[in-house]
Amino acid sequence: MKRFLRHEKTTFKAEVRFLRAHYYYWLTLQFGDVVLKENETTGVETDGVRTSKETIWEFMKTDTEFAVENLEWTASETGRITKGAALHQLIKINLLMNDYASAESHGIELIENGPYQLQNTYADVFEYDNQVNSEIIFAVQYGTDVLSNGSGNQGHLYFTPAYDLYAGLTRDVTQGGRPFTRFRPTEFYRNLFEENDSRFDETFRYTWTYNNEESLPEGAAIGDTVIWEAEDGTYSKIAPNTDLMHWGMKKHDDPTRASFQDQAGFRDFFVSRLSETYLLLSEALLYQGKQEEAANYINIVRARAAKSNTELETISASDVTLDFILDERARELGGEEMRWMDLVRTGKLEERVKAYNPNGANNIQSYHTLRPIPQSQIDLSDVEFPQNPGY
Repeated sequence: MKRFLRHEKTTFKAEVRFLRAHYYYWLTLQFGDVVLKENETTGVETDGVRTSKETIWEFMKTDTEFAVENLEWTASETGRITKGAALHQLIKINLLMNDYASAESHGIELIENGPYQLQNTYADVFEYDNQVNSEIIFAVQYGTDVLSNGSGNQGHLYFTPAYDLYAGLTRDVTQGGRPFTRFRPTEFYRNLFEENDSRFDETFRYTWTYNNEESLPEGAAIGDTVIWEAEDGTYSKIAPNTDLMHWGMKKHDDPTRASFQDQAGFRDFFVSRLSETYLLLSEALLYQGKQEEAANYINIVRARAAKSNTELETISASDVTLDFILDERARELGGEEMRWMDLVRTGKLEERVKAYNPNGANNIQSYHTLRPIPQSQIDLSDVEFPQNPGY
């Protein structure tokens, strides 16, 4: 049996306490008050009761502070928790608890003392052969061994339209893979980007090429850009934005999957990266009335986002609002599975869905800031386990 040194045990404890806080961050933002477990579960338990999310946030903060204090900037293996990952998480918890001064302090510490650097271009961040890079603070690692990869990273499955329903097209990895058409970008999101913002082309897939010889339209050839007919009879190489055929998202493309029939992806999932740290810090500064400092950090992110030999407009203190930061987060982090929780955390979900999402505007209600408690949780509890309001 392998014996671990005391400092190794402390490191392991710090890692699992980070993860516990991480999971509770998701749980409380999704469901509100949930069961708080401070100790190991050793058997079936059916008497758990809901603990207030504010109490759990304090618990998360203590766990994450322990991780910050007991982890190093670099880990023994890629993918393990580091001091930087813990600091990044602590900033989010500070913002959740309205402790903006602490969020500012931890953000500055991470940026100034950590070993992280923004990649030279936005495209570099998502380059498949550059997944372990200086901008990534914490990522979930996936390997290429299909026997141990589980279901893998399935992000590539969710942002691709049903393009294979159209003449001259069949599914293939180079055009996004499985056409499940689960998520599509709103017009608001598509229109957020300035002309010189490189993040637009690195985020969206809006053209396709013919790849199916059997159903080619007359006059088309394999490799030609698909021509789409709009409802008004006009034609364009830019794909429409309907429920079936819409723009896709390229961030999660996985060209090395075993085949396009295989759901399991091998790309790492980026949980936190340095550009988000800059935006979290700018949010903490905004809440303290430090808009000029906030603008400086936002401009660092925007400067990296500009296309080669161009610039994005430099923002000033008067431009810095919570809505602007949320817009910048959309441009920088869109499709990285943070948006719903960001809008809930900032109290903006209902307002922005009504303003910018025509599919949800007529249905969103204030109680939708929490998900419903799964009925199985209620049914299997021996004690009263109340449902969230509205469900």
